[in-house]
Amino acid sequence: MIDMPSIRPDPDSIAHAKYSEALNAIDPEIVGDMPVDEGLNRGRALCTAMKGSADYAELLELTRKQFTDPGHPNGFGPAKNMLILHAVRQYLCPAS
Repeated sequence: MIDMPSIRPDPDSIAHAKYSEALNAIDPEIVGDMPVDEGLNRGRALCTAMKGSADYAELLELTRKQFTDPGHPNGFGPAKNMLILHAVRQYLCPAS
């Protein structure tokens, strides 16, 4: 997981629920057995990166690094990373 210096505040409960639903729709293994806070923190860390980076390729690489698990140590692939990044932007940091 990426170490980000400043993580954005928690989204409201509706945005958090929609974010979790979006990740599950992309691939249920993204969330899997991950604690709720961990999945949220991974997305919030990407919000911080979005605020400081306009490079979409870099954001996709950060997404790949953030969203891993033992069954997917190299992430979930380029297409799913794009969808994950879209879900983060839509539900956790829409102003980024």
